[in-house]
Amino acid sequence: MERPNPARWLAYAYGARLPQRYREWVLHDVTAPTWLLRHVARTLAQAAPLVFLLFLVFDPLLGFPPAIVLPALGMGLLVSLYYSASFAPESADYRAAKHGYPEGHATQVRAARRRERGSR
Repeated sequence: MERPNPARWLAYAYGARLPQRYREWVLHDVTAPTWLLRHVARTLAQAAPLVFLLFLVFDPLLGFPPAIVLPALGMGLLVSLYYSASFAPESADYRAAKHGYPEGHATQVRAARRRERGSR
């Protein structure tokens, strides 16, 4: 299984389709026991530049106090993580389908692994 380099991973985090040679890694990414943590990492990678830009706009540029800016940005980040986690299974299925797997395949693989672990 070939893993993408950091630049390709970042593009993948933003929704780009990876080349065919990463197809197996994508399935692993959306079905591994840590799939939800991986989803959160992709969400943070997407949100971090925007949070940083907003901090620069509100704190140094407009002069808002950090005691207001930082909690507000933190709450915004928490809300984005909440909504992202709410749709994580659908997002994982979409990523797998984008790389050639049938719709719902990632959810089926995770469910089969849970059943397998439960039967031991």
